[in-house]
Amino acid sequence: MLEKLNFIYKKFPDCLVQQINYKSYLSEESKESIEITLSCYNFEKEGKREIINIIFKDLTLIKFIRINNNPSLFLDEIYIKEDEGLITFDFFPIDHFDYLEENPNSEFIIKCKKISYEVLSSDF
Repeated sequence: MLEKLNFIYKKFPDCLVQQINYKSYLSEESKESIEITLSCYNFEKEGKREIINIIFKDLTLIKFIRINNNPSLFLDEIYIKEDEGLITFDFFPIDHFDYLEENPNSEFIIKCKKISYEVLSSDF
């Protein structure tokens, strides 16, 4: 799934977080999850803009810090990594211009074991 996301959306440059939806324990089958709705570019479709929903399940870490009740949710790129079954999405990584690094002081980071996504709308 991560390979497909990286291939189609290329680390999500210049995307906008439109909605964050956190669901706590709902039932034995579906425990807590977080859904992030992004407006982003699909590079497989010539850079057309899409609205997608990424669902993060089996959460191990969620960190979201609001500053002055006005968080900046316009993102340059997202650091995405999978290591030993743990998936990391750092929405405010350290940018070294030729590579991204996880930011220990990131204001928005999610670590989980499963993700899925769906396209909600597109420009084509």
